[in-house]
Amino acid sequence: MPRFHVPVPLAAGAALALPPGAARHVQVLRLQPGDGITLFNGEGGEWSATVTRMGRSDVDVAVQTHTPVEREAARAVHLAVGLMAAERMDWLVEKATELGAASLTPLLMARSSLRLSGERATKKRAHWQAVAAASCEQNGRNRLLDVREQLTFQEHLMQPADVAGTRWVLSLAPEAESLRARAAALAPQAAVRGRPEPRRGRRRARRRLAADRPRPARAARRNRAAGRAGLPEPAMNRHLLLLTLVQGLFLTNNVTFIAINGLVGLQLAPFGWMATLPVMGYVVGGALATPLVARAQTRFGRKGSFQIGLAVALGSALLAAFAAWTRQFWLLVAATMIAGYYSANGQLYRFAAAELAAPTWREKAVSLVLAGGLLGAIVGPNLAAWTRAVLPVPFVGAYLALAVVAVLAMGVMAFIDFPPAPAKAPGSSAGRPLGQIMRQPVFIVATVGAALGYGVMNLLMAATPLAMQVCGFDFESAALVLQWHVIGMFAPGFFTGHLIKRFGVLPVMGVGVVLNVVCVAIALSGVDLHQFLIALFALGVGWNFLFTGSTTLALTAYRPEEKDRAQAAINFCVFATMAFTSFASGALVTTQGWMWLNLGSLPALALVGGALAWLGWRGRQTALRAAD
Repeated sequence: MPRFHVPVPLAAGAALALPPGAARHVQVLRLQPGDGITLFNGEGGEWSATVTRMGRSDVDVAVQTHTPVEREAARAVHLAVGLMAAERMDWLVEKATELGAASLTPLLMARSSLRLSGERATKKRAHWQAVAAASCEQNGRNRLLDVREQLTFQEHLMQPADVAGTRWVLSLAPEAESLRARAAALAPQAAVRGRPEPRRGRRRARRRLAADRPRPARAARRNRAAGRAGLPEPAMNRHLLLLTLVQGLFLTNNVTFIAINGLVGLQLAPFGWMATLPVMGYVVGGALATPLVARAQTRFGRKGSFQIGLAVALGSALLAAFAAWTRQFWLLVAATMIAGYYSANGQLYRFAAAELAAPTWREKAVSLVLAGGLLGAIVGPNLAAWTRAVLPVPFVGAYLALAVVAVLAMGVMAFIDFPPAPAKAPGSSAGRPLGQIMRQPVFIVATVGAALGYGVMNLLMAATPLAMQVCGFDFESAALVLQWHVIGMFAPGFFTGHLIKRFGVLPVMGVGVVLNVVCVAIALSGVDLHQFLIALFALGVGWNFLFTGSTTLALTAYRPEEKDRAQAAINFCVFATMAFTSFASGALVTTQGWMWLNLGSLPALALVGGALAWLGWRGRQTALRAAD
């Protein structure tokens, strides 16, 4: 059956006028109304359609059913090739498409015979993309080879990888040398062997070649040494460490809020079951703020958006202090809702970490930044304990201390430089629709793991200070339990990334589910101090494995140009789940008790475990089909 590429959204039952190229092809084939054809738009799968009308230069079709068939290679291969003569580039694009390559980046080399710039480069790129589409029509692929914007060799080496775990190699052989390591090893004195050139052109060729070498040689040696040590590139290392510190200050805010908001709410609320409404306000505000944060990220970039979030943290902390001083419960709830904007901003620190690291270090970068939460584990509960009685009204001093923490974080953030967002080529796509991104199995499981993992953790953590108060423990004991809980949340960050690279993301997330179940079992065994402490510590470690794994898994589900809306969608689901569990924790612990609160978390954990098993089964089936 004839196949045609139509770069427009397709849906069952839609009436469609074919693009001019496809229409001409239908007319050349002399198809008639009622004849069947196959359509694909490059977004996955193919559609059956029927010709409904043949005009002089236009053709109408009726789109019918969608078949989710994929004919892609088991391993995504991204080619980077030097620009060559136009006819050879056409042939290369065609053959790369037939062989299943995912993308092709033309490189402007020192001796490239073809030089493109401006409008001419844009037209050539569109032409090669059309060649790839025509090749897909013939070979049966439903996803187009992505012909990317031309770069110099050095610019290409600085590009972040699209997918975590990407290898940059000179060939596909298992023992192939790393491309970046090889490029860094080239010293300025390196000789170039090749055919002798005329004397007249040697000097000019040497100048062009020297421009493409890494400078200076000392920096090349440092980069090479960093690669051997498994560390990020030195230029990024400092910024990554500073972001880790900002993450720690962010968690100081979070932990302190969790530790005191429920207790302050219990003092000010008209009814006891409303005690955790300030906690719920914090996460509801975060959920409502996710679209605003996404827009701010797009408009102001990472650094500008993060500084806006810290300014909101400063203002909301001062407002919460005023609400506690004047004993206004609903003003306190409003202040925590405003603080939710800062929380939504801070949730993006982990994604920004992947952009500050070398492509081979992305999992460890995410894990390291999350490990910065250890600062919050140590400082947060102690800050709440030290400052709760500084002023005549309890906990007003704690809110004022959080204002100081926000100012400190703004100062640290000023020294972090984030890589600029990749420039969009004229007429380039903004990426896939959000609905298509969210329908991917990988995205679904990543979101379920992040949202329910965070939800279960929040359900039990938010209720712990209230449950311990009911059991007769003082605030210092509750602060100690929360401190060890947060240590469990973030201390594994120093090695979780390594575990993910060693064993895979799904097994690590599975261990996280098991640790959550262990937490519930210990919590149900009694209400002594050591049982609260061990249960909450296991809960923290389980959350770390689930959340770090979900973040790493999510990085594979979207393209760079789609990151803002994809990350906003994930964070919205996380905050929406946390909002529900924040309210449910207070209501359940004050009406049903600690036992039923823990039992209520088991269905969510079962759902996460089932989602992980389902994705693992899909991966095995895909591997078996690829092997056949």
